[in-house]
Amino acid sequence: MKKHASSHGLALLVCTVTAGILIGMGRDHYPTIAQNLEDMSVYIVTLFNLEFPPKAISILIIAVILAVFWGIAFSFMHSDKKPDKD
Repeated sequence: MKKHASSHGLALLVCTVTAGILIGMGRDHYPTIAQNLEDMSVYIVTLFNLEFPPKAISILIIAVILAVFWGIAFSFMHSDKKPDKD
């Protein structure tokens, strides 16, 4: 169980750090997308009356998207190891 939990913890760390880096780079190279992400974050903060700054929500949004892709890739990578149901 520790091995399973540590891989999820590592995935969370990698996705969060990568999201912060991508947002920082995105502001310079893709200002329209960065502005849309910031607007979405402000909308989410006001909609749910959150106490978090919109920048943290932006990182969370990108981290969740990265985690979904990570999970899909992990599922495909380990799909051949599942036992047959026959």
